[in-house]
Amino acid sequence: MEFRSPLAIIPASNSDRSSIGEPLINVPSLKPHPSKDPNQSAEGTNSSRMNRNISTRSKGPSSGLSVPSGSSEYSTIGKSHGVVTSSDLYTKQYFTRATSLDQMDMQAALDQMRTILSFAPQRVYKTSYYRKQTKNHWARDDPAFAVLEIMFISVASVAYCIAFKQPNLIASTITFALQHIVGVFVGCGAIIATIGQVVANAYLSHHVHGNGSGSGGAGGGQERTGLSSHHVQQRVEWMYAFDIHCNAFLPLFVMLCKSAWCRCVVLHLLS
Repeated sequence: MEFRSPLAIIPASNSDRSSIGEPLINVPSLKPHPSKDPNQSAEGTNSSRMNRNISTRSKGPSSGLSVPSGSSEYSTIGKSHGVVTSSDLYTKQYFTRATSLDQMDMQAALDQMRTILSFAPQRVYKTSYYRKQTKNHWARDDPAFAVLEIMFISVASVAYCIAFKQPNLIASTITFALQHIVGVFVGCGAIIATIGQVVANAYLSHHVHGNGSGSGGAGGGQERTGLSSHHVQQRVEWMYAFDIHCNAFLPLFVMLCKSAWCRCVVLHLLS
């Protein structure tokens, strides 16, 4: 058995191969690779990715959903494309439900009226607080409360015209009802609700002033009003102000009806 040294398996160089008559092997020369700065390579990679993303965005998505980038094109989409906002949608749903008795909870509205006329009307305002916590708005979803008050005014108008023997009963009843529904309940209520909303938002709510993050001083800090800079500012809704008008109108309506009934009884006894 012939023993071979491990050095024998190492290939010889071209000079040794030429001396022993073996064919030469063309070995490519290895040049030192130029050193690159890792920061420059990272910046180049990032710039290429950014260019690729920009070119992709400029072409636009061929299918699927696109996420708004916050530009002015998307900020005015509600105005240019006629998209309905949440407040407009809520108002539309409110008046749509007012025209359908099947979508109104009359029993709940009657319970609220009874609670307002009782010695614990604050329970009705607690429901507004719970509604704000769950649905993020103060106003009622159900227009049954306002619709019942309009129905009560209509019935009281008929009873008033009959009791005081108004001439031309039908025309007098319609005129009297429209005066008190459109003029007093809706018209005066809208004016009072608007004034109440403006006063509440301007003078009865907390505001955070200033742009600085400090606690005050010459550096332009914030004016402390009991709220932090991360607090979401709350505003009184116009529909909620009108709801308060409806709540306050009910006791006044009951007292006026009782006074008119007492007046009718007295006049009947004296005649």
